[in-house]
Amino acid sequence: TSAGPVVDAADLRARTLARLQDRALLQASVEQCRFDGPDAQRRVTVTLHSDRKMHQDRLRSPVIQQELTQVVRAVAGGDVQVEFRFATADAAAPAAAPAEPGPTAKRVIGRFAGRVVQVDPEERRRAPPSAGGDEPAAPEPPPEPGD
Repeated sequence: TSAGPVVDAADLRARTLARLQDRALLQASVEQCRFDGPDAQRRVTVTLHSDRKMHQDRLRSPVIQQELTQVVRAVAGGDVQVEFRFATADAAAPAAAPAEPGPTAKRVIGRFAGRVVQVDPEERRRAPPSAGGDEPAAPEPPPEPGD
């Protein structure tokens, strides 16, 4: 429960974090954010200052943004507009162009008449399997102890 109207961005951030104490993962992401506002137009800007993928992905989720907006509005004591920003350089980079599937992906596509939605970067970097088989050889079981 809040103790009166929000005075500044630091107060708004602290109260938002307090409301999220039962949501540890979301709280961890919000701890990496700077709050600005509310300004004269009742706008609050939440800027993420973390390049960690888990924080980026979490705060880019429309569901999480909607949930966090509701919490900020409740804490601010009224109807405010919440805007999300991402301050890291790599967050602004466009997504990588689709890559050509590797040999394993091509085999699976052919076998199951599938299509590639996204190629795993590891698939493109692996060396082709050694000559003679699709799968690497299984390790030999340990020898049985003699009688």
